[in-house]
Amino acid sequence: MYFTLLLKFHFPTFLFIFFCAPFTLLNARSPQREPVLIVEPSFYHRPLECLIPGARKTVVTAAWMDPLHPTSFFFLKPSLQTIQPSWMDSFFQKGRNSLSEHLALLTPRFVRDEHQIILTAILESNDPLAASTILAPNFGEEFIKIFGPQMLIAIPSASRIYVFSKLLSALPLLAPVIKDDYLLATIPLSLEIFELDFKLGERQLHAIGSLESL
Repeated sequence: MYFTLLLKFHFPTFLFIFFCAPFTLLNARSPQREPVLIVEPSFYHRPLECLIPGARKTVVTAAWMDPLHPTSFFFLKPSLQTIQPSWMDSFFQKGRNSLSEHLALLTPRFVRDEHQIILTAILESNDPLAASTILAPNFGEEFIKIFGPQMLIAIPSASRIYVFSKLLSALPLLAPVIKDDYLLATIPLSLEIFELDFKLGERQLHAIGSLESL
């Protein structure tokens, strides 16, 4: 599954394993900076961004992060390095691995119904990359035994993720809560709902709809 690259310039597009198009590597001279992938609303209009498959308003951008200032990001811009697939692939893989490190710091909180059946797992943190961890290569693996190989994800804010089963969907119950989270969030992110599918043995992430019209 691949993204469509939304560029303000006309550059060749290279496809990556999993879902991304190329990002430019600027400021690579700084070994202290850490490559990261960030899930954001499209209205930020970053120089380089790519839509999550099926999404209309949720994109992935690429940036360098200074570990000493983890809330500061240096967003990548188009350059001649965009045409170097090896650079792009290296940045993409390192960015996803970096998100795995952030994911490891998140502890899910489970919400149950009156019958003690788990409705959803909530992951939240003040980490500005908390919601972006849905791009980590291992995101969702710990929930397969709980929700099955097909699960739904909501990221109403940059600090909160909802994960729940697709087959036994709690979406009708959770929709009002998710919308409230979005409206009240300091950094609202998305009202789109994403499916994470492990059914065929390969992790696939794509949007399936939005709560915006509800």
